[in-house]
Amino acid sequence: MGEVVPAPSLKLDSVLKTSGSSRFRAIALAILASFVLGGCATLPADAPVEKVDYKTCLITQGDALGRATGLNELSEYGVKQAVVTYGVGLESASSSSAKYNSDLKNLAKKKCNSIVVSGPDFGALVAASAVANPGINFLYIGTAQNPARVDGSIGNLAVYEVDLVEAGMVQGYLAASISKVHRIGLYQQPIVADGGIQAGVRAGARIFDEDNKTQTSVLDVVALLADYSMPGSVDVALIPSNANLEVAIPELVNSKANIIALGGDAYENDFFKDVRSQLFTSVRPEVATRIMEMIAADLEGEFIGGSLGSTTATFGNGGIKLTPEHEQNYPAGLLDAIKHFTLDYETKTR
Repeated sequence: MGEVVPAPSLKLDSVLKTSGSSRFRAIALAILASFVLGGCATLPADAPVEKVDYKTCLITQGDALGRATGLNELSEYGVKQAVVTYGVGLESASSSSAKYNSDLKNLAKKKCNSIVVSGPDFGALVAASAVANPGINFLYIGTAQNPARVDGSIGNLAVYEVDLVEAGMVQGYLAASISKVHRIGLYQQPIVADGGIQAGVRAGARIFDEDNKTQTSVLDVVALLADYSMPGSVDVALIPSNANLEVAIPELVNSKANIIALGGDAYENDFFKDVRSQLFTSVRPEVATRIMEMIAADLEGEFIGGSLGSTTATFGNGGIKLTPEHEQNYPAGLLDAIKHFTLDYETKTR
């Protein structure tokens, strides 16, 4: 798992007194921009930052094995970065719909100043939590495709929804643009409740085909074949954030397929060290950035909830980004093409 890089020492009081609150947020986000998002985040043993009297808490929805995956994993990364950047305290719980209320009450008893809630099944529960705990500011991390829409009028609740269909569209267009055999694979994704990513991937590939007069097949791939010229094989694999990498990496090495990942920068994740040359890019929802922004504002007493503090993360507003180029470069015109079709999608759906 990728290790969190400790932030430089940051004394909150001196920054506030000399520079003003907006200056503090600018410094905080500059520090965040210097971090590399990769895989799971772990806390350094000795983070060189002055502790502050503030505690943030996190409740995530684990998978069947109790792991935080997808947006939940990025949420974990965001709060842990706040610990090493701002010196805040942290309490967390991996929960489920059945355990949510009791876990939330336990966190509230630990005097959380803010609580980040991440999990598709928690959308119907978080509003009641915010109303019941008016002294705690909440940030809910969800998806725009979740049918349980969260009440956006609650003053101590901000909502950050990621449009996973759009994230999938970007993945699909990217994959179709670099596939030489016009077959791309949704690897290990048939069993994943992906919140719209698969539909987005297919839509993105169709848009590329319309633009370039090609015909790309999007296949559900359980296992990668060594020879991608064979029928049913692919030369680009789309990897979900909760893929079983112990199985995936040997197959990726053997297949030599190019890789497009979803989540943090896979190139900086040690799990991918043997396939870094095959990594084309990662499509990254900016969940960690939003969490850092929220905690920075709350430290200054400037938390904004309700409709003004809530937004949907899209490619157009910078909430969905491509990670920097590493060993492979983006084809000429690719980014402009993505900006064009995502703007059209956002105009029609917002």
